[in-house]
This record gives sequence, C-alpha cells and structure tokens, in this order.
Amino acid sequence: MSLRIVVIGGPRTGKTTLAAQLAQQHGITNVRCTDETIGIGWSEGSAEVARWMEAPGPWLIEGASTARALRKLLAATTDKPCDMIWICSMPYGERTPWQISMGKGVMTVLFEIESELRDRGVNILEPIVRACSGSMTTLDPAEVRRTAL
Repeated sequence: MSLRIVVIGGPRTGKTTLAAQLAQQHGITNVRCTDETIGIGWSEGSAEVARWMEAPGPWLIEGASTARALRKLLAATTDKPCDMIWICSMPYGERTPWQISMGKGVMTVLFEIESELRDRGVNILEPIVRACSGSMTTLDPAEVRRTAL
C-alpha cells in the first residue's frame, strides 16, 4: 500500500512521537519533519513541504507547516493530497507565547481547508490521549476517534 500520512499540530503537541508510532505501525521509512525547512522562510518552507507531498507514497510528513503546505497543494491541484491526517492539538507541557500563537495559526489554517480535505477523501483523525495520574502521557494510534474541527 502506498499510504501518505500527514501529522499536523502546533509546537509541543506530540507530533514527532505520534509520527514515530505511525511510521512503525505502517512500516513507513520515508519520514520527513518540517523542521528541515527552518531558516528558509514560512512561505518557502511550506512550498517545499508541499513538494514533498507531491511524491508518491508511502511517506509520512509531520510538523507545524504541514497545514500551510496542504493549503498550497489544494490550491494547485484537484488531487487528493494525502490519505490520512492526524491532528495533534493537546499541548504537552509549558509553551511560550510564540508557540501558543503558532499553534493557533496551524489550527486556523487547518480549519479553513478541512472541508475541502474531506471532500477529496482525506481521512482526518485525532489520537486519543491517555490521562495517567493527572498528566498526559501516551498517544495510542490504535485507538482513534474521528474528529470534525
């Protein structure tokens, strides 16, 4: 199977942890993180991530700029941009005001494109977070609930 997975979320929301679990679960070795584009500018970075998404699968791309990349890809083509999107929205630990603002921006962009993604057949999911002793501990991709933003 040529599965194409995107993991979206703001800073410190468990994207990298979930991406590693999903990659292992689905046997995906082509895993990219949008941190690779740090330093080339927001617009250029999301354009580069959109180019990654044009490649045939299997692949998994995770990071905060994936929402902007998806928006660019939706505007450029009528194709289904990926098969599955996992949304990480629960912060794990303290975040700076900048990280909070960035997280809001990610979710705003995702909200803008969510209906178009669903119309194109993208499966949008959110991990269930297990609470243990009052703190958030693990993400379990085997337990899923479908989400509407």
